[in-house]
Amino acid sequence: MTDYREIIRQKRLEFSNLAIASSLRCSHNTVSEVLKLSETHSLEWSIPDYEYVYNKLANPSITLSLLWTEYGAKCEAEHIII
Repeated sequence: MTDYREIIRQKRLEFSNLAIASSLRCSHNTVSEVLKLSETHSLEWSIPDYEYVYNKLANPSITLSLLWTEYGAKCEAEHIII
């Protein structure tokens, strides 16, 4: 089964369509179609702000689970698929 999220992630990292197809063992046509649909529906792979997470985790009352819940709520509000 094709990992559509991984296609979008690798494209965000500026891999070529052929390199993505090769690494995921799918056709380059599948990669092209997924990228076309992701652009049509404004789906993108966002890069997490690790500095923010690191600084927040310095507080002993903040847990990674709490930050994940906060991130999920933010993505939902902004209509970002995680």
